[in-house]
Amino acid sequence: MSIGATDHVIYYKVPPPEMFDDYETGEYTPPPQAKEPDGHGRFGYVLYEVTVPAADGFSFKADRNGFLMAVIKGLTLENGYQLRHLYASSAPFPKKDKAGNVIGTRNASGFGNYLRAFGLAVRPQTPQEYQDLALATAGQTIQATIEWEAYDAEAQVTVADRWDQFPEDPAHPGCRLPYLERQGRRFWAHASVRRFRDRVA
Repeated sequence: MSIGATDHVIYYKVPPPEMFDDYETGEYTPPPQAKEPDGHGRFGYVLYEVTVPAADGFSFKADRNGFLMAVIKGLTLENGYQLRHLYASSAPFPKKDKAGNVIGTRNASGFGNYLRAFGLAVRPQTPQEYQDLALATAGQTIQATIEWEAYDAEAQVTVADRWDQFPEDPAHPGCRLPYLERQGRRFWAHASVRRFRDRVA
């Protein structure tokens, strides 16, 4: 779990493997919604088939706290829509009380959820094991719920992270415009993975 860097080697943090012994999936059954009515984008909480790119679509770096994070570019939905990227950090998710205060960490992470979406009941111990497991998923298909989001690259903040935060499309009732405007600027919607379907029995 050390982190540091030399001129040639970067060391990433990863959580202890015991996290996977009592893993908290946090999975739930989403309510049914329509898929793209009238040909317009409405993802909502519907499970989509998502195909993972080849190995050259993967890269790895440290997140802001030094934990290993996978960056996957080119995931493709069943309708051909291609996601810009997926960030999956090995950092454990924070545990919060009812008031929203952080009181610890959960036995779960974005990276762990990604691996379990392939049915991998694993307990990686090193950054290299995480990377090898991720690369082994290249070209496979999983299921995930997809949401809309818009990001302000200049301010480095998320402007919207749900479909219903975008304005209604007056020409297509029940749909949303694929952009929103703030202070004279237009931010376009992009699809992002909200949750993976856990396939570990």
